[in-house]
Amino acid sequence: MSLTPKIPGVHKAKLPTIYVEAQLALKHCSRIDECKKWADKAAAIASYAKQSQDSTLMDTAVRIRARAIRRCGELLKEIEKSPGGRPSKTRDGADPSFGGRKGAAESAGLSERQRKDALRVASIPANEFEKAVESGKPPSVTQLSEAGKREAANLAYLRSPKPPGFRDATELLGTFNRFAEFCDRADPGLVAEALSKREVKQILRTSETVSAWMKNFKRKLPQ
Repeated sequence: MSLTPKIPGVHKAKLPTIYVEAQLALKHCSRIDECKKWADKAAAIASYAKQSQDSTLMDTAVRIRARAIRRCGELLKEIEKSPGGRPSKTRDGADPSFGGRKGAAESAGLSERQRKDALRVASIPANEFEKAVESGKPPSVTQLSEAGKREAANLAYLRSPKPPGFRDATELLGTFNRFAEFCDRADPGLVAEALSKREVKQILRTSETVSAWMKNFKRKLPQ
């Protein structure tokens, strides 16, 4: 499936239409070099949009580039890592390549940094990737790569032997995240006004317990 003819002139097309076409094309793309062409063209368009102060076009280009880089990573993940020694012959789409993932990336024109970025972006869970890319301010590939790097580190940690407090630590993270979400949406003044005197006393007692626990918790955190 050749994608190149559709790329030129993206900044002149209707953005919703070209974005949908890009999503579908990249989803079914089976060649790393074609995905790279999408990523390179989208990067050029993003630069053009920044110079012309066209934020809508820039966000669209950033989203297309992110999807192209992720698809590169997905295709690379389908190739087994080279075991070392004499290069083994693999397949990159319809073209032969050598040396496992690294060789396939090189033959498609990806630098080492781009290869790592692609694999890291492809490591982000699909729902998290979609949420980030479709947000009001889509993250750059560098930001997505950092997120993917942390995701890979988290997965490695989850596969390692668990410390005694692992379950409680996981529960704490979930509790903090839920409370942070509550804080983002709830007005403290309105919440305070809605409490009865009995509820106020209860919350103050609870907050003292939480405060004491957090003080001890912070002392125990690794430096």
